[in-house]
Amino acid sequence: MFITREMDYCIRIVRALHHGGMQSANDIALRENMPQAITYKLLKNLLKAGVVESFRGADGGYQLKIDCSKMSIMDLFRQMGVEMHLNKCLTPGYQCENIDCNTCKVHQELNRVQSVLTEELSRKPLIEIL
Repeated sequence: MFITREMDYCIRIVRALHHGGMQSANDIALRENMPQAITYKLLKNLLKAGVVESFRGADGGYQLKIDCSKMSIMDLFRQMGVEMHLNKCLTPGYQCENIDCNTCKVHQELNRVQSVLTEELSRKPLIEIL
C-alpha cells in the first residue's frame, strides 16, 4: 500500500502540533487545510496510538506526546498500526494462487523495492522534515 491521504494527514497533524504547540482540532484543520471531520477522526486515532494527548476546557486542545527527534515517518505509521506493503503478496502469510513467492521474480523485485522504501521512510527523524 502506498501512503494514503489519511496517513499524509497524520503527518500534517504532527507537523501542526510540532510547530504550534497545543491546538484545537479546528485550528489544526485550518492550519493544514484539511477537512474538519477527518481531522477529528485522525486525532482520535493519534490519541489512541499515544502520539498526541488531549486536554479539555477553554484552554484545552491537543499536543504531541511523542519526541519528533526520535521517531521517523515509518515509526509513526507503525505506531498508528499501519503496515505498508506495495502489493498484497508482501503481506506476511500471503499465499499466491499462481506462483510460489520464493520463486516469483515479481515478488522478489517488489520485496526489494519495499525494503528500500521502508529504509528511506525510517532514515530521518520527523523533526528533520517537519
